[in-house]
Amino acid sequence: MLIQNDILGWINFIWRCCLRTLTFGTGVKSSLVGFDKIIFGCGHDNNQGFLSPKSVGIIGLGNGATSLTSQLGYVIGNKFSYCLALESNIPSLLNFGEKVVVSGSEIVSTPIVSGHSSTPYYINLKGMTVAGKDLILLTQLVMQSLVAAQINLERVTDKNLLPSTIKLCYKFSPSTFKAPPITVHFAGADIVLNKQNTFIKFGDSLTCFTFNIANNVYIYGSVAQLNFHVGIDKQKKVVSFKPTHCIKLQS
Repeated sequence: MLIQNDILGWINFIWRCCLRTLTFGTGVKSSLVGFDKIIFGCGHDNNQGFLSPKSVGIIGLGNGATSLTSQLGYVIGNKFSYCLALESNIPSLLNFGEKVVVSGSEIVSTPIVSGHSSTPYYINLKGMTVAGKDLILLTQLVMQSLVAAQINLERVTDKNLLPSTIKLCYKFSPSTFKAPPITVHFAGADIVLNKQNTFIKFGDSLTCFTFNIANNVYIYGSVAQLNFHVGIDKQKKVVSFKPTHCIKLQS
């Protein structure tokens, strides 16, 4: 399974590449630190299709040699962490250096393993548990059937109303909606997901199951990581997860 912590998808662009000095704030008032000879690309006529109009650029956090985390590896100890806030109006945190450590009683960790590409982070998915039933062989039909059996809401089947990439949706009713418990089993790490990690609201009338399986590729997406403090240690080849209210990390 791949971990989605950077932009995954096809990007068509015309670009120029050069070396630049990048300057970052340190968290201390008026304190800056610069890094020389960082590979920096300028994109023109970008056609991502999945970025907010407010986005000003893309950084790579992957395992490839030209990602920001790889280029700064010698300075940041090949470690970084992030916490994706559930609230859309709250900025999410990306930490390098002293604040990277993910610790506490609820932390679980799983090793990074080799995959088909050098860029993504691969971790070993053992299976999932949906409403107490173990799934070893994951298929879209089986997973959606198990989830659907636990929800007592009117299902929406009109393709004109459904989001293009999501198939399991219901008419939203906040007073009666209860998501089935789902646990993801990685090697050495069991992660219990909340409703916020498995269902997303579309407009005022739909709530949809966010897990999709396509072409036998499993991506542990950003929605599943909401309100988790995720730490990646590229040197030790370990990913750590801790359920966290991300807003509290900003205080």
